[in-house]
Amino acid sequence: MSAAPHAEVGTDTPDEQTKPLATLRALLANRGHQVHVLASGSFLVCWMGHSRHCGDLVSLEAFARQVGAIH
Repeated sequence: MSAAPHAEVGTDTPDEQTKPLATLRALLANRGHQVHVLASGSFLVCWMGHSRHCGDLVSLEAFARQVGAIH
């Protein structure tokens, strides 16, 4: 019997990636923004006929700060 493989330190599990995204989506939604996940893994944020592309979670968070969704 072999031991189950261990996850490498520093690798993100799906839950570690999903929770921050869900939080940002909710905070942006409170400000009227819709966040769409694109096939490439990037994000498209829409608000009142305007859109903004965010290439990754870090840029999505920066945008959320810019529009006052987070401090």
